[in-house]
Amino acid sequence: MEKRDLISMPLTAILVLSALLGFFAGVDVAAAPAGGESEEPVGEVADRVAFSLNPSGDSHLGWIFDSSGWVCSTHSGIGLHIGDDYYADDWTRSGGTAGENAFAMAPGTVIYAGSSPPGWEAYGNQVVVQCSADANFAYRYAHLQDVNVTLGQDVCFNTLLGHVGGTGGWEPHLHDALYKNIYEIGPEGRGIDKLRDGESPSGYISGSPAEPSIFAAPFYNDADETVDVDGDGYQDAACGGTDCDDTDPDVHPGAAENCGNGIDDDCDGLTDLADPECSTGFVLALDASYSAGTLSLDYTLRTPEPASWANYLVQTSPSVQVFPLWTISLPVIEPAIDVPVSFSLPSMGMIGIYSGLFTAGGTEAVELEWVETSGSAEDCASFVADLTYPDGTVVSPGETIVKVWRLYNCGTSTWSTAGGYQAVRTSGSYGPSSFAIPTVGPGENGDLYADITVPSTPGTHRATYSMQGPGGTFGDPIWVEITVEGG
Repeated sequence: MEKRDLISMPLTAILVLSALLGFFAGVDVAAAPAGGESEEPVGEVADRVAFSLNPSGDSHLGWIFDSSGWVCSTHSGIGLHIGDDYYADDWTRSGGTAGENAFAMAPGTVIYAGSSPPGWEAYGNQVVVQCSADANFAYRYAHLQDVNVTLGQDVCFNTLLGHVGGTGGWEPHLHDALYKNIYEIGPEGRGIDKLRDGESPSGYISGSPAEPSIFAAPFYNDADETVDVDGDGYQDAACGGTDCDDTDPDVHPGAAENCGNGIDDDCDGLTDLADPECSTGFVLALDASYSAGTLSLDYTLRTPEPASWANYLVQTSPSVQVFPLWTISLPVIEPAIDVPVSFSLPSMGMIGIYSGLFTAGGTEAVELEWVETSGSAEDCASFVADLTYPDGTVVSPGETIVKVWRLYNCGTSTWSTAGGYQAVRTSGSYGPSSFAIPTVGPGENGDLYADITVPSTPGTHRATYSMQGPGGTFGDPIWVEITVEGG
C-alpha cells in the first residue's frame, strides 16, 4: 500500500471530504498512485515483492495487520496530509477498528514510544522506528490504543507495536508514515532529532506547503517479509529466519563453529566445547579472575592428536597495541582428553578487553577474551558503515550534504562532548574543522553526522576525520569522498 505521512484527519472529516471531492473510485490500494485519495478494502497481499527502502522512489514494506477487511485511505496534499505527512495512510476496518493488532512493517529500533509530547498531542500514543536496513529511514504509527514496545527495543516484522486506537482526539484508525533523509536538516531542525522527540521532522501540522517535504517517502505494504541485514544469505531468526545473529556475516547456519570464541557461529544452539563439531579440533574453555594486580587464567584444553602448546600472545582487542610475548611450557595433551591448565600473568595495567591467542604445532589459533576492570580507561573507535554518501557519490559543485558515519566504541571510555570528545579533520580542505558527537558508551554504536559543503571544483575530493579525546586522536579514520560533477 502506498504510504502517506503526518497527523491524520478525523474519520468523519475523511468521509465528508471524500464524498465532496468524488473520491472512493475503486482504485486498487496496493497500486494507488502518488497524489489524490483512494480507498478499498484489502487483506493480506497475495503477490509480494522484495523488501526495499528507496530514497528516490517507492519503498516496499511489510504487511501491518493479522486480520482482513482493512481500508487504506490516502489523502496526498489534502487537509493534514502535507509536507512530511504527504504520503501518510489512514487505515480503518469494517466490522471494527479499535483494539486490532498493529505489527511492525520493517525491522529496526524503537526511537520513540508512548504518548506524544506537548504541541504534538494530536498524534496520541505513537511509536517511531528507525529502520535497520537503512538508517536514513524511519516510520511512525500514531493514534494507538496502547504501546507494546519500549525505547531502544529491536523489532521485526512479527513484533506487535501496539493496538489500533483513536488517541489524540480521533475516530479509531491507524495513521502510519515513512520518513526518508532523516539526517538532513529541515526548517525546524535535523530530522532524526525531531523523530526521537516524537515530533515530525519539519514540524508541519497544517497549512502550506501542500507538496511533499524532503522527509516524505511514498511506500507500499506489499513486501516479502524477509530481510538479510548482514548480507550472509540467511534471514534473521527473530524475523522468522535461521540466522541467530543477523548483524554478523560470519555467524549463520552455514558457518563453521569457531571452537574458542564463545559464540554459536553455526546457529545450532551449541557453543565451543558443547558443539560436536569441536570434537575434531583443539578447543579450550576459560575461567578468569583478577586479584592483587595479577590476572589468573584457568584453561581446559583438548586436541585431536598429541600436541605441545606454546606461544602465548596477549594483545588488546581490537586495537593494535601488542604486549610482550610469553612462552608457556605445557604438557603433551592426548587426543580428546580435557586437561586443566592454570597459570598467572601480571595485569596489563589498563582497563579493556584482552585476548589470549594459542597456537599448537602450526594448527589454527584459538582466541579467548577477558576484561580487566582496574587501570586507566582506553579510547578506541572502530568504523562500522557509511550511512550516507558512500565513496564516489556524484554531487553538484558547492552542494551542502549531510554525511553520516557509524562508529563502534571498542574501548572503555564514554564519548561525550562534555567529556572533551569530538571529531576533527586530519586531512583534506573542505568540511568543518571539527564537529560535535553524540554520547556513546563502551560497546555501543554511535552515528556521527556533519553538514559538509563540497568543493566547487570538478573531480574527486576526500576529507578525513578522526575521533579526538582528552588523550588525543584515536581509532579508525573516517572520511567523506565525493565526486563533483562537471569539467
